[in-house]
Amino acid sequence: MRTVALWRFDEPAGAPAYDAGGIVGPLIDDTGLDYPDKDGVALLILDGTGLQGADIVSGDTLLTRDCTIQAIITIDPSGIIAANTSTTGTIYARGKGTGAAEYVSLALQIDVINETAGLVSVRALWQTTAGVTKIQDGAHFLVGDSDRWLLLTMTRRWVSSTEVVLRYYLGDQRIGEAISVDGDIGGGTTGTTSIGARFSGVWDEFFGGGRIDDLKLTDYEMSQEEIEATYLRLSLFEADGYRQMRDALPRGFPISSDPTKEPLGEIRHLGASVGFVDAQTENFRRNFLPDRAYDPVLAEWEAVTKEPARPGDSLDTRRARVVAHFRRHAGSSPPGVEEVLTEILDVADGSQLEQLSFDNTIRDDFSAGVLQPERWLYSIPAGAGAWSITSGSLKVRCAAGSALTWDGSTRSEASALLPVDALPSDAAIATLPATQYGVDLLAKLNPTTSFPDGSEAGIWLYDFAGGGAFFFGLRRVGAAYQIGHQRYVNGVASEAWVVDFVSANVVHWLLLRQQPGATRKYTVSWSTTGPTTGYSSVVDLAWTPGPGWMGLYHRTTAALGADSDVRFDDVAMRVRHGKRPNFWYVFRDPALGGSPDYVGAQGVVRALKQAHTHAYVITSKSLLCDDPSSVCDGGPMGGL
Repeated sequence: MRTVALWRFDEPAGAPAYDAGGIVGPLIDDTGLDYPDKDGVALLILDGTGLQGADIVSGDTLLTRDCTIQAIITIDPSGIIAANTSTTGTIYARGKGTGAAEYVSLALQIDVINETAGLVSVRALWQTTAGVTKIQDGAHFLVGDSDRWLLLTMTRRWVSSTEVVLRYYLGDQRIGEAISVDGDIGGGTTGTTSIGARFSGVWDEFFGGGRIDDLKLTDYEMSQEEIEATYLRLSLFEADGYRQMRDALPRGFPISSDPTKEPLGEIRHLGASVGFVDAQTENFRRNFLPDRAYDPVLAEWEAVTKEPARPGDSLDTRRARVVAHFRRHAGSSPPGVEEVLTEILDVADGSQLEQLSFDNTIRDDFSAGVLQPERWLYSIPAGAGAWSITSGSLKVRCAAGSALTWDGSTRSEASALLPVDALPSDAAIATLPATQYGVDLLAKLNPTTSFPDGSEAGIWLYDFAGGGAFFFGLRRVGAAYQIGHQRYVNGVASEAWVVDFVSANVVHWLLLRQQPGATRKYTVSWSTTGPTTGYSSVVDLAWTPGPGWMGLYHRTTAALGADSDVRFDDVAMRVRHGKRPNFWYVFRDPALGGSPDYVGAQGVVRALKQAHTHAYVITSKSLLCDDPSSVCDGGPMGGL
């Protein structure tokens, strides 16, 4: 992506105009064309005249796809009408239209709509590969004072042979957008560049009394952020820099107001330099992050993230890909998948599909109001169920008959467990950065006034294979409330319970964290202040079994029935090196009807997914074994 040509028109009066990059030869006169007149600040004045030139290397300015034209101009509607046989004035054209080598690849024109009111429109045009002229829809705006300088920008983004996106900007504001079906864009390598006029059999469509200061041509679609940055630099920061330089002069310093005089010219240049620095600082502040970055900063982000632009990518797509890379801690979800699947899944548009992705943290605030058995493994004791959702919290009660023996004591027990994501081997752990490995579990515990003597509630780890457990929570013994932890191996406790004594009926935040490394040590912390502050901790608690399950529990030495009332809320389990982010899904609601091709859609998703991810098209967000409507128990040829 580059600036193809840039004309500043700052040559001495009567001299040819040159492209600053040396791509186009000198703009000189031809039959009916003159050298440009210049005023004291090196501005090209066009009044029934125009300029033309040729590529130094043929084809260097030929643009048949994405491009931008940006010009600093004044517009005189009366001058355009007076100079032409029509009401059209040309700012830029590439190609004279006289044959295949000269077909117009792009032209930017001003049409006078109402001379008296100063209403004009800006529009693009080009010719097809067969030489058919295609005039595009434009955008209207008011000129106001014909001496007023305007920053006018037109961008073109080629999507396909039947779709071209045109956008028009005045200053930093988009004033119009058009979707063209004319994707067949011609142009030859020897096409003539003309500024201020267009050849259509004869030289005509002169800019007529308007002035052009700078004219820039790029081979990419300029973003609104880049246009805004240019406008602010020219209209605000460089003007403010000039003011700063003038204000710094001693009071009464003799200086002419004539812009052609050398002292004032030097001050203007110094002020512009000061303003340029300020403008670049503001541009960095606004547009450094990838959601607003543009080239070359966006290209640097793409290099850093190893997410290169692909042919045909729009600026929005490129930005979205980089932003998605940084969000992969929140899951892997390639952009645009929904749109690709609209036809094969028989939906109206991509908004009817939902892409599901995940980070390494499972969260549940129980606001859904249901127990979600597809997420939690709930123990179901004899008699009434132990778990329910009440007022947005998970309520637990232990019923008689739910006996579980730990360390020789038989207790009524209820638990809700989450499966821990796959963890790396001890050998792999040794190679990981310390912050990447481990399992964390946080839960809010609210023991109400119905927390009888002998009750205990908190968070725990459970090893199904070995029968080991690690409990950490709150226990009531008589009138005392204790915070404690116990580790069990083969049902035998490895330490006493109590760690600290705490107040009754107070909300506690319980946090259990696995420490980095292969030693499998844990830290337990508790707070009555909030989820992020006020913690007290016990560290270096060893528990060898791998934490296959983590969750919530309530146990008691009494058969309590309905008398026990304990609430859990705001649970979060994080597996710092888990594989959840490597799975993503496209969900189609089966209630939509239609005739979706799920097998074909799955094939498309597999082709589009990143190599390190697993992706599936689904019609249900829940998958339960032993559910007759689920495919969990089905084989490749049907149910088993």
